[in-house]
Formats: sequence, structure tokens, C-alpha cells
Amino acid sequence: MWYSKTINETLEGLASSRNGLSSEEAGTRLEKYGYNELQKEKKTNLFVLFISQFKNALLMLLVFAGILSLFLGEAVESTAIFIILLLNAILGFVQEYKAEKAIDALKKNGCSNSEGFA
Repeated sequence: MWYSKTINETLEGLASSRNGLSSEEAGTRLEKYGYNELQKEKKTNLFVLFISQFKNALLMLLVFAGILSLFLGEAVESTAIFIILLLNAILGFVQEYKAEKAIDALKKNGCSNSEGFA
């Protein structure tokens, strides 16, 4: 892990120096790795984003438990399970939607470290 190494060990591991990369090395790395850009991705449909919140194995187990409770006549328990599942999906959806919007804003503004972002 880089955080546990000394400055010299880190520079050696990255094949760099305290003065940075030479122009030749920077060109070589640019050819090899490309520009330091976020990759453009296809937009996710909001419905698909919401449904993807249920792709967790534990959540599927809760869905099964809710359905089983419903068939056993335990309406209160079944309702509680489905309300919790719905709240979990809504919270996960909102968080993921906000994260996508933040990434879109970064892509739109073309932010880089030289513009004040760490």
C-alpha cells in the first residue's frame, strides 16, 4: 500500500522522481495508458436503476420471507418486510442517482487536479 511507504519507496515504485516525469517518460505513459479521463458510459434507465437495488442475495431472501409471510396469513409481518424493502430500495436509488449526477458534473466540467480538486 502506497500510504505505508516512504516517499523514496513510492517514487521508486512509480518509476518517478521528486522532479516528476521526464517529457519522454510522460509521452510513453500517455501512449500506454491514455489520457487521465473518466470513461463515458451509457446512461442507466431510472427504472433499471431502481430495480437493481434488489439484486442483493439478502434482499432476495427478505422478498421470499415477505411472500412466505403473506401466504401464511401474517399480514402485519409481511407488510413490515415489504415496507423495509421499499425504503431500502428508495434510499439506495437516491444515493446511486446522486452519485451518477456528481460523476456527470465532473465529466461536464472537465475537472482535474490542476483546477483545485484533490
